[in-house]
Amino acid sequence: MTLMPGVFYRQCRETPMPALVGGCWQWNFSADAGGLCGGVYDCSDVGGYCFGHEVERGDLKPRFPDGMRGPLDGGPPWCPGSEPAKLHPETDFVHFDHLGGALLLIFQCMTMEGWTDLMYYVQDAKNLYLAWGYFILLIIATSFFLLNVALAVVDEARDDFEEKEMAEAAADDD
Repeated sequence: MTLMPGVFYRQCRETPMPALVGGCWQWNFSADAGGLCGGVYDCSDVGGYCFGHEVERGDLKPRFPDGMRGPLDGGPPWCPGSEPAKLHPETDFVHFDHLGGALLLIFQCMTMEGWTDLMYYVQDAKNLYLAWGYFILLIIATSFFLLNVALAVVDEARDDFEEKEMAEAAADDD
């Protein structure tokens, strides 16, 4: 189980529920929406409704009318262009949907490349203080500590290798 599954799928929709149209679920995105929703950004400002992916937990999980099932539960598929999609292409590989994507997100933050963008996305979609606390603690724990420990191990191995070469060179000179 992950901490924030589906958080990068949260977008404003025009209606509070999808509609079954021609054997598939139709659910249009709000044209006025500018980013992820559910945290700092609120869809009610543009007259929309914030929902995420079917893997979402809580209030932002799509609700289907009359107790019908969604595509992940064996119901009709999404119509083309209506399926929950990630708003930002860089979150296709780094996300909280499963363990592999979360580990890749942690590695990206550990290298300190693009971590602020991910933090801002989570602030927009989840919670300002949760995102700030999570990412700052992540940077402190991984980048400032674990990355330096890993570099120290590599440096120590290089020193051992150089000492071994120098010892072999000295033995050859004798």
